[in-house]
Amino acid sequence: MKSGRTLRAIRLFHGQSLAEAASNLDCAKSFISDLENDKRSPSLDTLERYAAVYDIPVSSIMLLIESETRKSKSLRESIKMAVTKKLLGVLEMMAPKERDA
Repeated sequence: MKSGRTLRAIRLFHGQSLAEAASNLDCAKSFISDLENDKRSPSLDTLERYAAVYDIPVSSIMLLIESETRKSKSLRESIKMAVTKKLLGVLEMMAPKERDA
């Protein structure tokens, strides 16, 4: 599950730099960067720290993450369908034409 966009949005909504968030969350800037770039997944403990620092229930953070994940999957599926349709159109144009008898 990708959580980076959600965690970044929460931090930016509160007007915090990476350094400020790291200080408030008691962790390294690189850790937050890794979370926000989906190089690491947050543990429940990390989500609880976000909840405490930013005064957001953990359940709300998880709901936002799930919503973002669904949007991402939906977008990928839409792109796949569009590319498939385009390829089918190209293949149809390249196929030999049948001659009328």
